[in-house]
Amino acid sequence: WIGRINALKRQLTDDDYLRAIALGFEELRQWGTTTVCNLEAFPELLPRMPRPPLRTWWFLELIDLRSRVETEALLRGALSFFEGREGWLGGFGLNPHAPYTASADLYRLCNECGRRFGMPLTTHIAESAEEEAMFARGEGPLFDFLRKLGRPMDDCGRGPAFSHAVRNGLIGPGWLLTHANELSEPDFGLIAAAPGGWHI
Repeated sequence: WIGRINALKRQLTDDDYLRAIALGFEELRQWGTTTVCNLEAFPELLPRMPRPPLRTWWFLELIDLRSRVETEALLRGALSFFEGREGWLGGFGLNPHAPYTASADLYRLCNECGRRFGMPLTTHIAESAEEEAMFARGEGPLFDFLRKLGRPMDDCGRGPAFSHAVRNGLIGPGWLLTHANELSEPDFGLIAAAPGGWHI
C-alpha cells in the first residue's frame, strides 16, 4: 500500500494539494473542529497557502531512509519552515515520520530541537501488523520492502516497535503518538510506568 500511495502522490500537482487542503479546512469547520494537527510532507506549499481558518499545528514531516541528516541542516530546515508564519493560529512542530522511515539519529535530533525551541513532536508508531513483524521479528513484507530500498535493518527483530522506540530514547512522554494500533503487553507496561502519561 505504501507503493500505491506514493504512486498516487506523484500524479498530484501543488495546486491539487492546495485545493485539497482548502476543502479539508472547509469540511472540518462544518463539523465543528477547532484544532488540527497536520503532518506536512510538502512544506514548499506553505508560502502559497493563506492563513489557516482553524487553529492548526503544522508538523514538518522528516524522512531519512537512505541518508543521515546532520544537526545543523535539520535546525536550519526547521527554522526556515517556521519563518514568515507569525500570526497563524496554532504553531509548528517536527514529525520524524515513523521508526521505519526515520533513523535513530533523526529522532535524537528532533528531540534536541524540541527541547531547544519548545516545539511539539509527533510520530507514527505501531501502525500495522507489518510494522510489528518488522521490529519484533525482523520479517514480513514491510521488512522486505525497506531492505530492498537500502534501509539499514539492524534495529529489527528486537521487540515491538513502541517498546523499541521508548527503550532507545527515540520517543517519550510528551510526544503526540499517531496510530498505536498494534501495542503489546510490554508496551502497555511502559505506558503505565511513564510519569506524566502519553498523548496517543
